Amino acid sequence: MEHLLHKILATVQNTEKRISNLETDMSAMKADMDTMKADMDTMKAEMGTMKADMATMRADVDTLKADMNTMKAEMGTMKAEMGTMKADMATMKVKIANLEEQVEHLRGRQDEMYLILRGWEEDRPITRSALDKLDIEVARLKNHRHALHIHMGEPESQRQKHLP
Repeated sequence: MEHLLHKILATVQNTEKRISNLETDMSAMKADMDTMKADMDTMKAEMGTMKADMATMRADVDTLKADMNTMKAEMGTMKAEMGTMKADMATMKVKIANLEEQVEHLRGRQDEMYLILRGWEEDRPITRSALDKLDIEVARLKNHRHALHIHMGEPESQRQKHLP
């Protein structure tokens, strides 16, 4: 019986050891659980911060999209204005070319007028074709102080009187 009591005592001691080991393991597990809970709380806080950062980033992206749309609209306007400016430039080039052509024509007319005036100063007769070429109004030249004889619709006999 002693042997049986020893065996029971050994079993009880063994059970107490196991219970003690289990309590130690449970304490370690509880500490691990507390650490895990603290880590989870930290992760939740970080997730909240990340959500706030993501919301801020979304707002920034939306702002950038709006800015890009505004810039696209402005670029469209600028392209339209550039097209208008190109058309205006083409029109200006045509007008400048026309003005240059007119200036050249006027220079030619000026040279012709110079030759006519020089002829008047030298008392040379001016032909009707020269006057027609310059589109000079005959009525204006009739009373000119230079010796100019205009024969318009006069009979041949009358014209001879005016010739030098």
